[in-house]
Amino acid sequence: MAGFAAVAFGVSSSLCHVGRAKGLRRFAAYCMFASVFFFLGFGEIYRNLMLPVFEATGVIVSARLRSSGRSHRTDLFVRTEAADVISLHASGRNDGFRVGEHVAVKYQGLSGAIIRADFTSPEGKPDGTFASGLFYAPALPLGAGILVFFAARRQYKSDPLGEVDHRGLRRRADLRKLRPT
Repeated sequence: MAGFAAVAFGVSSSLCHVGRAKGLRRFAAYCMFASVFFFLGFGEIYRNLMLPVFEATGVIVSARLRSSGRSHRTDLFVRTEAADVISLHASGRNDGFRVGEHVAVKYQGLSGAIIRADFTSPEGKPDGTFASGLFYAPALPLGAGILVFFAARRQYKSDPLGEVDHRGLRRRADLRKLRPT
């Protein structure tokens, strides 16, 4: 909805003549555009925080790495100490994801996405760690929304009447104001 409002304010500001209404509509268009990114990122962070998180300890019984281009995904089956087998996936790869490896995982319950995995040797010594970037990915649109908002605020403060067009050229509303009388 905010995206449609951003387009509407953008079109109406381009149709206005130079003046306070043009500047305010342009500022509103940028703010609506920024809010789209902000709420996408915030919504994803909220969704990740509301999903149940579980912990399990066990042995990896199956590991499969899937690659497409530069992205990797590892699908795992872990036999827990309670003799259950859980299906998990990790967005990435790690040398610890191999059959027979002892692992303590923290994962999202509904999706099976691994948040953190601590690998241990059969003797109980720490063997490595995998930390997912699952919670960092939504920060990009959130940061982009904040950046666009501050850029819009800066532009509005420097040009409240909307005199500067898209090429960076200044348009004058009335040239008679420039001539001495």
